[in-house]
Amino acid sequence: MRGKPERVFKAYVSLFMRHLCEPVADNVDKFADGVPREGLSRQHVLTRIGIIALIRKKVSHCLFVFLTVNTCLQPCEVKVQQEVIDLSITETTTVLRT
Repeated sequence: MRGKPERVFKAYVSLFMRHLCEPVADNVDKFADGVPREGLSRQHVLTRIGIIALIRKKVSHCLFVFLTVNTCLQPCEVKVQQEVIDLSITETTTVLRT
């Protein structure tokens, strides 16, 4: 997926998530749209997605607490800082994804 436009990546993610949400049928080698299953372990994929989401949430919370405890920011400034942290985490995730 390296070098592909963001819209192509989002289309791929959308297709992949549809496959994860599709009902499981026994002894079927393909998804409903004809894409081969190729040994996809639904439980492992969903577990990893959950772990990544929890880590992201924890990092965001810890940075927020660090900024509020170790700085003399006003509440509105802390909110702006939290938005900057969330944005930087999103950008980091995007860079790691490629």
